[in-house]
Amino acid sequence: MRDLLRLWFGFTLRVDRRRYLASGVGLMALKYGLEVALVYAGAQRLWTPLSFFNPLLARFETLPPLLMVALVASSLPFAWVGASMTARRSVDAGMSPLLSLLFFLPVINLAIILFLALAPSREVDADLVESPAQQPRSGIRAALLSAAVTVVLVALSTLSFNSYSMGLFLGTPFVTGAVAGWMFNRGRARDVSSTIGVMTLALLFSAGGLLVSALDGVICIGMALPLAWVPALLGALLGRQAARRGLGLAGPLTAWAVLLTGLTALSGFGTPPLTETRVTSSITIEASAEETWSKVVAFTEITEAPGWLFRAGVAYPVRARLLGEGVGSVRRCEFSTGAFVEPITVWSPPTHLAFDVREQPPTMTELSFYEHVLAPHLTSTFRSRRGEFRLYPEGPRRTRVEGTTWFTLDMEPAPYWHLMARGLVHAIHLRVLEHIKRDAEGAAS
Repeated sequence: MRDLLRLWFGFTLRVDRRRYLASGVGLMALKYGLEVALVYAGAQRLWTPLSFFNPLLARFETLPPLLMVALVASSLPFAWVGASMTARRSVDAGMSPLLSLLFFLPVINLAIILFLALAPSREVDADLVESPAQQPRSGIRAALLSAAVTVVLVALSTLSFNSYSMGLFLGTPFVTGAVAGWMFNRGRARDVSSTIGVMTLALLFSAGGLLVSALDGVICIGMALPLAWVPALLGALLGRQAARRGLGLAGPLTAWAVLLTGLTALSGFGTPPLTETRVTSSITIEASAEETWSKVVAFTEITEAPGWLFRAGVAYPVRARLLGEGVGSVRRCEFSTGAFVEPITVWSPPTHLAFDVREQPPTMTELSFYEHVLAPHLTSTFRSRRGEFRLYPEGPRRTRVEGTTWFTLDMEPAPYWHLMARGLVHAIHLRVLEHIKRDAEGAAS
């Protein structure tokens, strides 16, 4: 068992065709069975092979939050084993371990796995290194160069293609780590812990580069860093292996960058329409439904200090005004960054108010050195589609109020970003509902 774990999770044991194929088929079946069980237990849905092999079609946003966490957590060991074994199989076949970069691309990874399962083994020299005199030895230099590559790739993905895809959040950190790991170990083999340190420094330099170049702000960079660290770690270890074997980096990374750019440009084609995600929050108010209704359709200015996340820049509700009355009237829910314009679609006092969202403000004011940042996601990726309030009388002086928002989010990986979006929407709901509760109970007393 110990040898099997070393084969799967290590970076030293050789992987021939037989081991690669047997482990791949077995682990793939195990992963699919685990996901089928999780999805059925958590959502009473059948997890089809199509959803398994192409995550872009899986509609993670429709799954319960805890189930998304379980799926992401369960997939991490399999991703590590797959990339590690693909790198060592590539070396065994006489190719660059950086071929394992393609392991993270849906559909393409199946072709790579099949190709490597058929490629014969070749004798290769282990741990070839070039002359130290020819190579940079500074970890800072390696981190700075990889950070520069990151800034270019992020600018290309977000500004040229307005894309926040898997390629941006997983592929780009992978390249960052690979460049840092390769440069730091080229000409002189360093230990793994030092390589990881340089990789982490490269991510921090990348964050600084994005801030200085106004490509994003502190909030979103901070949310993306935990997601970026894992693929960057794997990239750094693969870059280290490539450097120790004297393999060049320019060719594989150039090919990867071209492929990544092409996939980013095409990321909006052939994918299903975005699915609306529903978030519902509720509160119990010690007032009648009739007394509460007027506080729901239009509420006074919220004087309570916003929480720390809202103070950091995330948009938060301030007040709501109603222009007219009944279906066809317009509700303006004013946030710290602007107003949501909400045409009323259901007007059934005192129990049901529903509306569409015709216009919405930016999702946040980014913390940055600059007044404005060049981040399309502030206005393009999160879209509030519609909302409603339902009031349920639970006695002559008690009402349960439910607030619901339906939204779409065009960011990958979907499980990660939808968890954050759900949490933010819920926090916004609670700020409004708690204000309505104070207002209604104060008027009723």
